[in-house]
Amino acid sequence: MSIIKVADFEIKLSDPRDNMQKYAPQVLNPKKSIDFFLQHPHYFVAFNELHLLMVSSVGGQTELLYQIEPKLEELTQVLAYGWKDLIGVFIQRLAPYLQSIQEQVTSISGNDDEIKSEIAQRVSTFMQNPKNLFQIVGELPLPMLCLSQKSIPALLSKYILDNYRKYCNGINPKSNLENYKKIDDSLFYLYNAKVLYPMFSTSICTNRFEPHLDFIFSDRPLREGTCRYCNAPLIVFNHYIVAEPYARLKSEQKDISYLIASYLSIVTSRALECYPEILIKDLREEEQVDVFIRNWEKDLTAILECKIRENSDSTIETKKNIIKTDVIQLKRKMKNLAVNYGYLVTNLVFNTKEEKDKLEKDYFKINSNKKKIYLIARVGNENLLECMNKIINDLGAREDSIS
Repeated sequence: MSIIKVADFEIKLSDPRDNMQKYAPQVLNPKKSIDFFLQHPHYFVAFNELHLLMVSSVGGQTELLYQIEPKLEELTQVLAYGWKDLIGVFIQRLAPYLQSIQEQVTSISGNDDEIKSEIAQRVSTFMQNPKNLFQIVGELPLPMLCLSQKSIPALLSKYILDNYRKYCNGINPKSNLENYKKIDDSLFYLYNAKVLYPMFSTSICTNRFEPHLDFIFSDRPLREGTCRYCNAPLIVFNHYIVAEPYARLKSEQKDISYLIASYLSIVTSRALECYPEILIKDLREEEQVDVFIRNWEKDLTAILECKIRENSDSTIETKKNIIKTDVIQLKRKMKNLAVNYGYLVTNLVFNTKEEKDKLEKDYFKINSNKKKIYLIARVGNENLLECMNKIINDLGAREDSIS
């Protein structure tokens, strides 16, 4: 843990400052990808044994999902018992290879992020090598191989679809096909930004009489296309691995702190000094702070508490109880550190501006003319980054455009 001095404060950094560069807005374009960082880890797929965090997406002709879902359900039910046996044997054959990868990587010197990233990359590379797959599949009994021709793509497609619906509902419980398209595009953008990389993909065509299924390993996710057998439009299913350090910081619910700190620093041309996920100490107290901000020219300071809740669309009474507790904690830190501003940043969504304003009026009072405290939250479909202008203006900085 490195220590730096900023004015009267001593700041202990829990992670390298290089991580802020990985969250720079020109890299991630957070106005398009913000939902990923506001998402609670519960909505991702975790493979703890190999330190992997994964996320699914569905694209292509999603408006025709209603047409192919009965076929997926039918295949899933018919092949359920055989699938359990097949998966069991497949994992049994695959386990020694995964164990070998883990042993090789853990023997490499490096920090935890490097080791986890190397494991994820090697697993992905291994799965994309046809020779490795043939070696594993070739050892499976022939009846299981026949069963797998349809069962693997059908059941994996359903698995991805179920995970994707869960992920979309975490962003917006009222998700519809338009949301599905928007969220799929944002995940594809994060693939291009090297935050995600594909583990496997499946597809099913929308042929009413005999849908064709495909299952591939590739270093590029499937996008819109047509069936290679009948030219019917495709629905595509992609399963991604989250790269490091994004996976670790997402699991620890720290990624939103890095995203906001990097965004505020860059859009103000570094007029605001931002320090995410730190221990900070003044002459009296030491506190854990999600983001510490300082405008050195105006001699203004602020702290942000970033709270990502599992249910972003809870009832107003639940929101009141959650925010009341969070505000008490924020006020205590403001008092101990003697900063000018405090902001509670949350993924909770309010139905109306009046609902949010009333809650802020009831709980965000502070007995000081020199200290101010505010709620940073979305109303409806508002982009959270649009609310960051409040922080920029309060601290006397100016926002520059990011292309």
